[in-house]
Amino acid sequence: MPKTKKLPFKLTAWLLLAGLLGWGCSSSTIDPPANRLGYDYFPVAQGQYRTYQVQEIIYTPIDPPETLRYDLRESVGNLLAVNGTDSTFLLQRETRQNAIDAWQVDSVWSITRTANQAIVQQSNRRVLKLVFPVAQGKRWNGNLLNALPADTFEIRGLAAAATAGDTVFNNTLTVFQNFNLDTVINQDKRFEVYAQNVGLVRKEQKKLQFCEDADCIGTFEIVQGAVLEQILVDYGEDL
Repeated sequence: MPKTKKLPFKLTAWLLLAGLLGWGCSSSTIDPPANRLGYDYFPVAQGQYRTYQVQEIIYTPIDPPETLRYDLRESVGNLLAVNGTDSTFLLQRETRQNAIDAWQVDSVWSITRTANQAIVQQSNRRVLKLVFPVAQGKRWNGNLLNALPADTFEIRGLAAAATAGDTVFNNTLTVFQNFNLDTVINQDKRFEVYAQNVGLVRKEQKKLQFCEDADCIGTFEIVQGAVLEQILVDYGEDL
């Protein structure tokens, strides 16, 4: 049997060090896992659907408040465009008054997730819903991609448990889109809750204008505005 030749100790140690250095350099080029970036809070794939119960209260200066209750179903449809790793899909929105009614097409939006952005085109307005990687306290301009005035969005409650209706989601984040609670003249409170591997599970909007006349200011009399609550009740994927 041929004898194996042992390397000198110094050479062995040098090769070991070189190997460790080489491993360290190569590992730094590996992309971080998707769950560290936060993509799983905003999953996008053809066939996904989410169903919500929605309540809207609409206030006008003339008519009494009008309350609307309906179901909303959002379905990720056909792939519209691919640009590198970026993909844009149709987002079909259907509504019905109750569970025995047939779904009726309400509108068609689009949804895009890039390496560092989650974008929803609501009619002709692109809204920057999330930025990646997600981080507690992270802020950005939600209107960066449209012509509206800047609107600061902020991530809060990252990886916290949250309730949507009767369901508790153990890992969520909340995007505060506005939290102006100036109850003397107006109120603008908007936030969305995203659950890991589910997406949007809860949405609330409260934009109200109060009476500013001398005889009613401070009474919180609503002149106009709207209140919306959208709660997830079902989700899945059509195969």
